[in-house]
Amino acid sequence: MPAAARAHRSEKVVCYIVRDDHLLVFTHRDYPMEQTGVQVPAGTLDPGEDAVAGALREAIEESGLTGLRVVALLGEDEYDIAPVRDEVLHRRFFLLEVDEVAGDENAGGLEVAGGELEPRLDLTARWEHRDPDPSGGGEAPRWECFWMPLEWGHVLSCGQGRFVGVAADLVTERKGRPDGGRAGPVAAAAPPPAGHHVRTVPVEPEPGRRPTTFWPGLEDPDHSHAYVQRFRVMPARGEDLEGESRLVDVLAPRHAHLLDAGCGPGRHGGHLARLGHRVVGVDLDPVLIDAAGQDPPGATWLVGDLVELDLPSQGITEPFDGVLLAGNVMDFLTPEVRGEALRRIAGHLAADGFVVVGCRVTRGFTPAELDALLPEVGLTLEQRFATWDLRPWETTSGFAVSVLRKGS
Repeated sequence: MPAAARAHRSEKVVCYIVRDDHLLVFTHRDYPMEQTGVQVPAGTLDPGEDAVAGALREAIEESGLTGLRVVALLGEDEYDIAPVRDEVLHRRFFLLEVDEVAGDENAGGLEVAGGELEPRLDLTARWEHRDPDPSGGGEAPRWECFWMPLEWGHVLSCGQGRFVGVAADLVTERKGRPDGGRAGPVAAAAPPPAGHHVRTVPVEPEPGRRPTTFWPGLEDPDHSHAYVQRFRVMPARGEDLEGESRLVDVLAPRHAHLLDAGCGPGRHGGHLARLGHRVVGVDLDPVLIDAAGQDPPGATWLVGDLVELDLPSQGITEPFDGVLLAGNVMDFLTPEVRGEALRRIAGHLAADGFVVVGCRVTRGFTPAELDALLPEVGLTLEQRFATWDLRPWETTSGFAVSVLRKGS
C-alpha cells in the first residue's frame, strides 16, 4: 500500500511573505541547520479553521509581523514526511504581503515611530522570534528571521520552495496592475478537483515532449486545472483581471473581430465577447479551452498551436481587427518558433490591424527579442507601456505592454 494511503494526513498552510522581491525566512537557533534548514512560516490548521485565516495566523505567530494580508492561493501539494513520521502533509501555499503604513484599516498596519519604517521591514534586518503558542507545549523554540531574495527560495527545506516560481511570477504580474496589485481579502481556497491530489500552477516554461511549446500543462493536466482554479478564485478577492481586455476594447472598433491568442481559460476573450466583440480564442491546452467553454456563450474557443495557426482552414476566413497576446504567451513558445508564430498571427490581421503583447523584461521573451522579430513579420511598434493601464515605459520597468500595428 502506498505511504500516502496508509499515513495520517494533516492539513497545513505554508506562507510566502514577500516584500520588495524578498522572502521572509527563518532558521532555528535551538536545532542544527542540518536538521531544520531554512524555512518559511508554516503550520497546522486548527480543526474547522479556514485555510486563509490559518495562513494569516501562522504568518503572524511565526514572524512577529503585523499588517499582513493574504494575497493569493498559489497551489497545493501532498508531502510525505516519512521516515520522520508516518504522515502526509496536505499543504496549501499562500502569498502574503506586508503594509508599511501604520493604522491601515484593512491590514492593521505596522508600528512606525516618528515616520520611520518598522525596523523589521528593513531588508537587511535580522530578529529573534519565538512562537507565542507552541503546539507541543513547553518552552517555545527560538528562530532568527530575515529577508532573503525571492529567487533564492528554492533552497527552502521540506519542499517549501515548490511554489517560489509561482510567487515570483505573480509578484511581477501584480506590479503591472492599475492598483499596484493591492486587493481585498483572499477567498477561501477551493477543494482540489476530483482525482487531482498534487496541484501546481504553471508560470515558468518547462521543456516537454512537444517541440513548439514549454507549457507544462500538456505534460501534467494538474497544472492546468490549478491554473483554471487560480483565475476563478481571484475575482472573488476583488482582483482586477480585465485590464488587458479593457485596453483591447479601447483600441478596437465596435463589434470588432478579435483573436485571443494563447487564450487560456478565456478570461480576456470572454470579457471582450460580453462587450459585444466577435471573439475567437485559441490555446494549445484542451483543459484550458474546456474551461473557457464553460463560461456563458459568446466566443469561439479552439484548440490549436499558434505556430501552426491557420484559421481559414477551419472556416474562419474574416481577418481580425486586433489580436491579444497576454500573460507571457510568447514565453511558452520555444525560441526557434516564436518568429513563425508571430508571422502567422500577423497574417491573420486585417490591414491596419493591431497586436497587443504583454511580456516580462528581464527573462523569457523580452521586448528586445520582440523588436528584433518585427521587421520580418510585417509589424511595427506603435507604443510601449509599463503596465496595462498605460503607465510610461522606462528601461527599468519590470513589464512591457507593446502595441504593434500592421501596415495598411
